[in-house]
Amino acid sequence: MSFEIKIRGATPRSGEPLCYTCSHGHVQRGFNQSEELIHCSYGSPIRPVLFRVRECSDYENRCATPFYELREIATDLNARPVPSARPAGFFRREEVPTNGGHNDDE
Repeated sequence: MSFEIKIRGATPRSGEPLCYTCSHGHVQRGFNQSEELIHCSYGSPIRPVLFRVRECSDYENRCATPFYELREIATDLNARPVPSARPAGFFRREEVPTNGGHNDDE
């Protein structure tokens, strides 16, 4: 008699390797399902990956925008200073200026 025990939340036995979506992964596939070579180009030299990777400390998602590009976009979006004499922030109801906080000189 045999029993099958299922443990929820356990480590999966199968799944796609992390290398498929990593920017350092180089995948070559043949016509048969068993024909597949995966190499990692992180650091040097390029080395073969001998097993299906589930976690990797050097993983970089190839679909995500790189940090240096995000920084470049952010520097292009510099906010222009608002010509105003009033301080930034919130007022208490009794502290609201009579002109509504707008500078009438402009």
